[in-house]
Amino acid sequence: MTVVVSGVTLTAIPRPRTAIAGKNVVLYFYPKDGTPGCTIEAHNFQRDQPQYAQRNAVVVGVSVDTTDSHKEFCSKEGLNFKLLADTEHKVVKQYESTMNYKGVEIAARNTFGSRASSCR
Repeated sequence: MTVVVSGVTLTAIPRPRTAIAGKNVVLYFYPKDGTPGCTIEAHNFQRDQPQYAQRNAVVVGVSVDTTDSHKEFCSKEGLNFKLLADTEHKVVKQYESTMNYKGVEIAARNTFGSRASSCR
């Protein structure tokens, strides 16, 4: 199943059991806190929060930045959705969402959607 919200195409994926109970999840991967493209993307997800809420969905952003970096990014940009600090690169690898930038492995820009009903 594919859903489009504000031009972002979300493809249904299996949910891990630890997913947010009873909610649809929009999981987006992005390269780096505070960079121009990632900031625009985060603002777009923030702007569209009412649309996601209507669909019983929560947004979770993932990058390999630290928790402190995420806190600063959210505070500076007024973001009120969760960001996952995947400093060990486990989640980005599980979702095959990695890329190399100047010899450093970072998260590649990808977005996945998961429906609450698919969690068992």
